[in-house]
Amino acid sequence: MTLAAALDYASRGWRVFPVVPRNKVPLTPHGLLEASRDQDQIGTWWARWPDANIGLACGRESGVVALDVDPRHGGDESLEEVQIRIGRLPSGPVNLTGGGGRHFLFRWPGVEVRNQAGVLGLPGLDFRGDGGYIVLPPSIHESGRRYAWDAVTEHMGLPALPGALGGSVAPSRASVAAQPMPDRIPQGQRESILTSLAGSMRRRGAQPRSIEAALAVENLRCEPPLSASAVHRIAWSVGRYSPTFHASVRGGFPE
Repeated sequence: MTLAAALDYASRGWRVFPVVPRNKVPLTPHGLLEASRDQDQIGTWWARWPDANIGLACGRESGVVALDVDPRHGGDESLEEVQIRIGRLPSGPVNLTGGGGRHFLFRWPGVEVRNQAGVLGLPGLDFRGDGGYIVLPPSIHESGRRYAWDAVTEHMGLPALPGALGGSVAPSRASVAAQPMPDRIPQGQRESILTSLAGSMRRRGAQPRSIEAALAVENLRCEPPLSASAVHRIAWSVGRYSPTFHASVRGGFPE
């Protein structure tokens, strides 16, 4: 059932990958970094894991960004506040999660869009952009319920990301460059920070071996440090991209 949907998403130009059933953990070693729209690759994955959930690589990879509304943490009330501040969100596809949440999908605006929790400082609103992912219908949520498209919006095209909303999650290159690296890297940020550093080096033309050597040094600041194999995976996964690839891979890894 999910294979047909995964192939359909790929035909739209979206990059997908298999995820553990009733979960959000990738089944492939490199997760969203291996996301593909190649029909043969998708067929191979689903032949191995026929019940897999479907992960969508957000941001530049698929041309899609998502506003995640989590009612368990006040997301519905926060969404109302957002629409008071910036106006009603434009109509577009809405993914109803099995946990009672909603993903509002928009077109990637052509510039770096970071992942963010607490959009506009409001609880229960998260953003999934470059380097992040969401789970798509008809995947099964841990609750046992399926993800589903809102019937009214399912066939709508992706609307533009509202400027006021996009401005909160798309930092300028100058502001990103000005952010200092922390003295110590806490456990929940290890992969995202090292991946971001790897992406920055690759954009400047660094080769995977050089990236891995630099990450090994930075890894000493992680609490606790990642395994050598994890550092190797990050360096070589990012290193497969062309140096002209500008999408951010900051954040978006599940804990």
